[in-house]
Amino acid sequence: MIRLALNTRTLAGPRTGIGQYTFELANALARSSDLRLFCFNGAEWQEGEPNVAPNKGNSDGHTTRSWIAKIPGAYALRQGLEQYRFNQGAPKYAIDIYHEPSLWPLEFSGPTVMTVHDLCHVKFPETQPLSRLRHMQRVFPRALARCARIITDTEVVRQEILDHFDIAPDKIRTIPLGSSPRFHPRTLLPGTLPAQLQAGQYFLCVGTLEPRKNLPLVIQAHARLSVSDQRQFPLVIVGGRGWKDSTILKLCNREGVVRLGYVDDEPLAELVAGARAVLFPSVYEGFGLPVVEAMASGVPVVLSGLSSPMEVAGEAAIVASPDKVERWTEILQALIEQPVQFEQQRLAGLERARGFTWQRCAAETLKVYQSVLE
Repeated sequence: MIRLALNTRTLAGPRTGIGQYTFELANALARSSDLRLFCFNGAEWQEGEPNVAPNKGNSDGHTTRSWIAKIPGAYALRQGLEQYRFNQGAPKYAIDIYHEPSLWPLEFSGPTVMTVHDLCHVKFPETQPLSRLRHMQRVFPRALARCARIITDTEVVRQEILDHFDIAPDKIRTIPLGSSPRFHPRTLLPGTLPAQLQAGQYFLCVGTLEPRKNLPLVIQAHARLSVSDQRQFPLVIVGGRGWKDSTILKLCNREGVVRLGYVDDEPLAELVAGARAVLFPSVYEGFGLPVVEAMASGVPVVLSGLSSPMEVAGEAAIVASPDKVERWTEILQALIEQPVQFEQQRLAGLERARGFTWQRCAAETLKVYQSVLE
């Protein structure tokens, strides 16, 4: 019986991508008969499924503790405090293996597994707060070197690690993420969606408001539609406030754009299912959960042609360049006027999404633990 320590600190606030991964993985692993799960939230230990508050954002949509980025040395200080508490619990619970689902692994005397979701701090350092970037540059290479195994969400990220760091290829495993069962095709009853929205008559973007999400591109593309189309098919933006979001907030302040802030789990699934299409214009992603969630909901997804989301979507993707506003406008217009021409991608997405489950993700992750301890 494997005794696993899983760092669940990302569950402390509203869940974005890594938090959702941690939550779903923890709950799936807790049901395994081959493993005893011990969750460490940065302060306390708990056996079994993590006890977390409902997944809700603040009224202003903030999902990050922005003060951390403003205090010199705050990341290192926080990790030092967590390390002290971790060291108290690991021997007590006789931990065999430690899994860090984010990029901040704690020191552990036994084998460590770390999930690397992306190399944003390496590929696009300008999209990171300076204090976070400097800390990552110090700790990340050492963390990679001391891990027994590294998990990535896509083959693209796996190859990026091999390209930038001296890591043995057999040390890295690719395990795709999953989609929750709440994401499925559905007929929405009147009153389900926010009052200003009608099912099938809006475009949707999901993600924290930050530069790498490239939201100005789709806002500008949507603004090129006729005034009547903008009103009939508004652009809905869902996501908490993030780093350097002031420009995005200003662009959202126009007719035809509906910013909902952070949205809870079930209302988000309803919004996805009711969208004409989900737009994903990011300049860089390690996986792109909204992509597989849109496909599972039977909704077309428009991507910026990035490697990782394309690996997820395959032939189901509608592709546009991340810097061609005119092309995005053409696709939006076609989705309004001739949605039937994208039916093949929609059906391909539904079929492809069936292969992305959290049960599969957890089962493959358990195999990684077993391979380390053999």
